[in-house]
Amino acid sequence: MKIIIICLTVAAGAITGAVPKGAARSFFLTAAYFGRIIMKRMIRGSLLALLAGSVLTACTGGGSDNGSDAAPSTQPGTFDYFEMFVNLADNVIIPGYEQLQQQTQQMAGADGTLARYCAAIGGADETSARDKAQQAWRDTMAALQRVEVHQIGPVAERNYALQKRLITPAKNRVSYCGIDRSTVSSRSDGFDLAARPPTQKGMYAIEYLLFNNDLAHNCQEQTPETDDWNTRDETQRRQWRCEYALQLSDDVAAATDATLTAWRTDGGNYRATFAHPDNQESLLEQLSDALFYVELSVKDLKLGPPLGLHKSCNRVACPDRVKSPYSKNSLVNIDNNMAGFERVFTGGDGLGLDDLINAANLASVTTRLNTQVADLRTYLASIQQPLIDQTQAMLASGDDTNCVNSAANPDTVRSQSACAAHGYLKRVTDTLRTDFVTALNVDLPDRAQSDND
Repeated sequence: MKIIIICLTVAAGAITGAVPKGAARSFFLTAAYFGRIIMKRMIRGSLLALLAGSVLTACTGGGSDNGSDAAPSTQPGTFDYFEMFVNLADNVIIPGYEQLQQQTQQMAGADGTLARYCAAIGGADETSARDKAQQAWRDTMAALQRVEVHQIGPVAERNYALQKRLITPAKNRVSYCGIDRSTVSSRSDGFDLAARPPTQKGMYAIEYLLFNNDLAHNCQEQTPETDDWNTRDETQRRQWRCEYALQLSDDVAAATDATLTAWRTDGGNYRATFAHPDNQESLLEQLSDALFYVELSVKDLKLGPPLGLHKSCNRVACPDRVKSPYSKNSLVNIDNNMAGFERVFTGGDGLGLDDLINAANLASVTTRLNTQVADLRTYLASIQQPLIDQTQAMLASGDDTNCVNSAANPDTVRSQSACAAHGYLKRVTDTLRTDFVTALNVDLPDRAQSDND
């Protein structure tokens, strides 16, 4: 009661001018900080009790042998952590990589769509073969973007070595000149794809080689590998690009196979580590950190900088920061990121993090987060203009007013659709960094300690 009276007094002082507004703001931020700590301590007891109960259940043989057939247990005061981790492994994470494997196998290999396109170059079927190869890339990219959210376990080992073979990290810019150089160098016997940096391989590199209609290279004139590139005939340049894309797709397929094998019980069996009672507390923290991909990579790298809504862009917009500019797949990628987020958070048809939060009597948090994700995905599906086109138009206009207003009021101001999507996404990430981490009693990831908007 006393703290409420103090808060009201400070608020009144700020309105009348008796208390400087800066001092009042600092007071309320401090009060909110300590309020969160108090709430976490109140929740800690219930979550630790739930965790202890789940460990006891697992150690005494509770649940099914594989964890996939048992009905979810969300009775008040109990929660089956073991069942949740088994469900996430068996019905979310591993199936996600299985779907990615299926798509990479269709795109890569001697009989894949890319190889058929390479064989068709210069012939009557070239255009249709290229269309099929591009669709195979889109299907593979969709599956990859959905698993991007759970970067834990094998894919994160050795400084994300496998992940970097799949796709250039969001924090790095794709090196289009590097890809052009590798396209030429890959034709020599001494070429070593493994030695190439992640900015020159993976799905973004394949996109550049497959979707870019401009056959001129992106390097400086003095670059030796591309010195005579622009003088070669167009058919040869398309052929060489396709053949290097095929090499890259084979590497993406191999990295996918290695990741999936590491998870499976007949391979590296990381599943046993993931769904083990002794690891549940640390893995809960890792899962929480993984979901922050939608803030740290999607909002702060894929969407904010191109739109000029992040401190790393000091212009009206930064089209050069757009991911997937050639396929114009940027917003579709983000929607698939959110689909992957949903699967991990809800656990699909089984136990997920939402059930854990509900078991702690905080169902309002899951309701809010699910609604915010649904609002974002519904709006993304309605956007017609690609992100690259929007950012180029914004930069040409020299005016970011529509973008700023759309981001701040996405429900009512949508004159710049991608910016309104950013506003919807920020609602999700604001809930993540407040109510979500408090409800789970976990810490913010180190990289999320400050808001970079």
